Amino acid sequence: MRADISMKVPTARLTRNGQVTLPKQVREALGANEGDFIAFVEERGRIWIAVADLTVRVRVGRDAEKAK
Repeated sequence: MRADISMKVPTARLTRNGQVTLPKQVREALGANEGDFIAFVEERGRIWIAVADLTVRVRVGRDAEKAK
């Protein structure tokens, strides 16, 4: 299904490698910054995007050795 883009809406072209560049207007609306992960969520036939909330815990030093 293709969207009607006759209105002024942000668009992006899909590259051969399956990549897109998020338009500046979209990045700003999301609050997305370089290095952020973007989540793609399918809901009832539509795809929603959001900045992914990833929590990473890293064990360092002695704690890492104890965890082994």
